[in-house]
Amino acid sequence: MDTFADLETHPYLTAERFYAKTANLLSTWSCTNEATSVLQRPIRFFQKGKGATRIIIWTQMHGNESTASFALSDLLLWLNSHSSWEEKLTIGFIPILNPDGAEA
Repeated sequence: MDTFADLETHPYLTAERFYAKTANLLSTWSCTNEATSVLQRPIRFFQKGKGATRIIIWTQMHGNESTASFALSDLLLWLNSHSSWEEKLTIGFIPILNPDGAEA
């Protein structure tokens, strides 16, 4: 699965594009809207797992820094294809912490 095959023509990642490209990967994760940005865009938190060890991940604190968001999509591919971690870990992530900056 090549989630971001158009990377060469669209190197920056907006929240809208991230969610459109990863909808199938995110479908098994719980999602809450934790906050809204200054421009009223949702800031979403996804979580999965039942383990005592908690891992929190965020990407795009600075909106034009998309590299970690692309890496997160690769991590989601791996996590979704391996379930053994779900009893040991609870993983939560905010894919795009600064959706306003991502749109700029």
